[in-house]
Order: sequence, then C-alpha cells, then structure tokens
Amino acid sequence: MRCLSSNGSLASIGTQGRVVASNQPERYPTGSVFTEPGLPEAEELVAAALADGITASHLAEDPGVFAVAAPVTSVEGAWLGVVYYRQPAPDVSGWSLSRLGTPLLTTTLLLLPCMIPLGLIFGFITATGITRRLRRLTQASNGLAGGDLSRRVHDSSGDEIGQLARQFNAMAGQLEADTTQLRELADRNARLARQAQRLAALEERHRLSRDLHDGVKQHLFGINLATATALNLLDADPQAARAKMLEVKELGRQAQAEMQALLSELRLPGLDERGLVAALADYLVAYERRESIEVHWQAVDDVSLPLTHEQALFRVAQEALTNVARHAQATWVKVELHATPETVTLEIADDGSGFDPTAIEAGSTMGLQGMRERLAGLGGTLTVDTVTDGGTRLVARLPLPAHTGEGEYRV
Repeated sequence: MRCLSSNGSLASIGTQGRVVASNQPERYPTGSVFTEPGLPEAEELVAAALADGITASHLAEDPGVFAVAAPVTSVEGAWLGVVYYRQPAPDVSGWSLSRLGTPLLTTTLLLLPCMIPLGLIFGFITATGITRRLRRLTQASNGLAGGDLSRRVHDSSGDEIGQLARQFNAMAGQLEADTTQLRELADRNARLARQAQRLAALEERHRLSRDLHDGVKQHLFGINLATATALNLLDADPQAARAKMLEVKELGRQAQAEMQALLSELRLPGLDERGLVAALADYLVAYERRESIEVHWQAVDDVSLPLTHEQALFRVAQEALTNVARHAQATWVKVELHATPETVTLEIADDGSGFDPTAIEAGSTMGLQGMRERLAGLGGTLTVDTVTDGGTRLVARLPLPAHTGEGEYRV
C-alpha cells in the first residue's frame, strides 16, 4: 500500500463555518463559507463537527477520496472551530475500496489529528521532568556555594543528568570531608596557639623572676647589708659609716634602674598608636641614658607592619639590648631597622666581648631561645654572629604578609 499522497487538502474552519486558512486558497477561499464541490458528505462532516464537536470521517469510492473533520479547542478549552482534511484514497490493485480494510484505515486517519497534541503533551511532560531535575541540581549547587555542605541530589536514573547528580554528590561529599578536616586542623592549631601563648607567658614570668632575683633582689640585699654595717660603724668610725651609706645610695640607684628596665619590658610603649619606629626610638633614648652605652639608631621612616610583627621585634630588641647591658661590656650598640616588600629585618650589633658560639647554637644563652621561638611563631628567623674580641651581631628577620594596597598589611 502506498503512503497517502502529498496532494491532500487542509483547511481551518471557524465556528461560523467560514474558512480561516487553507493550503489551497483557490479551492477554499479565506473568509468564504466552506464548501466541498462534488463531495457533499464532507460538508456534512464539517457541519456535524461544528454542531456536536464530534470527529467524523467519510471514505467514498466515487470520486475515491477520504475526508475527516475534527473539532479544535484552545488550551483553556475555548471553542475555535474545525480542522478539515481531504486526501485522495490510495489505489490497491485487485481490491475495491469496499475490500480495502476500511475500518483500519479510517481508525488510523481518525487518530492522525490526535497524534500531534499527544506528541506535544508527551514532549511537555518529558521536558518538565528534565527541567525539574536540572532545577534540583541548580538549587543544590547554590546551596553548596552558600556553605550548606550537606546538600545532595537524589537522582538514580542512568542518563547524563543522573550521572551529573552522582558526580555532584561525590564532589559535595569530598568537599564536606575536606572542610571537616580543615576545621579540625584549625581547632587543633588554635589549641596549640593557646598552649604556646600560655607557655610564652610562663616563660616570661620565669625570666622576670630570674631578673628580679639576679638584679633587684641582690641590690636590695646589698643595701640591707651595707646599711647594717653603717649603723654599727656610725659611733666608732663615722667616716667608714659615711662610705657605707654612699654604697647604699649607689645600690639603690642600681636597683631603681633594674626595676625601671623590667617595667619597660612589661609595658609596650604605645605600639598600636605610634608604631614600631617611634617606640624603639624612645626606648633607645631611655636605654642610652640609663645604661651609659652610646646608641647608633637607623630606621626607615615609612615601614608599616602588622601589630603582631611590631610586638615581636620590639621584644627581641628589648631582650638583645638587655643582654648587651648586662653581659657584653660594650661601649656602643648599633640598631638598624629596614624592610622590603617581603621582609622586615632588625639588626643589633655591639663592640662588646662576645660570648661562646656553642652556647649560641644551643640557644640557651641570654634568652636566645625565647627570641627564636617568638620569631618562629610568625615564620621568622634569628641569627647571631659573635667574635671573642669583636662584639656580637644579632639579625632578626620576619616575612611580611600580603599587602592590601590601603597602607595596611593583612594579619
């Protein structure tokens, strides 16, 4: 059997029975009342469809045509009219139209007007399902980007969208696991940092205790001893008693200087308001006057550092200069502070007697271990060069965090 020929007629007829559009305007003029010359049965089909809304068809042996009329409504259910289709009947050798299998052909052609809307409905349902699945993926992705690492997409289908959903779930699971590990690591680091702060504070207290014992306490003990001696000599030898009282005065001055030095170390002189350069400059002026050691000071004017770096470098300078005053027997000390975009460096050199290099390497001499730990906490280093008869040179270096471009560093 041949397929339906391509010379079929198609016309859209309004509710008033007039032609709205057709593929053969010469046969069915637009706006005219629908007629089908030579096939009055077709006109009856259209009239019945307009009147009753029932799809009807007709297959005539003479003149050998097939005609069908189907009612049409809008999506909202409004009555639009009738679609009319006319097609020459196929030729079948040895068969008359009465033996052609009219019921099967009629049923097929009757279903033809329904196939397009059914296809549209099927396509709409399919597209809606795909859209819904993609929307779930999008919502889960947005939730993941917003910090909700528990978002998952439940899609067990075997197509590409299902594979994408499973890959998304695997990625989200890995991200959640990595984030959990990072949080645990951050908590552990925070605990270690707090422990390091406690240890640093304990070490600072121990150091102050040693300084008080070795300095102020010894001076006070000397004052008491000299005072008692002076009282015993006051009547018998007033001149010797006077000499002891002068000794008491000197011991008191030394005790006062020691105490002032300790208080200066305990109190950071306005680093957050004035900056490291100004704070060090003031400290060095007081240090030179108190210790009678000539100070040569050089620093850049525009160095801008995080407060943590300024505090660390100031404490290192205090510790190093205290060591110079107590142990180096120096007549001068040189302090330099300079910086590059990547590093800040503090150098302290003196003309003292130096000390044992093996003790320096061990890090147990004059607070060197505390300085190294303070700098290491910020990623910095401390090096010390000493010569027995040439003095000591200490270099503290700290890497700088990234610059924000606003004159401040990110801490």
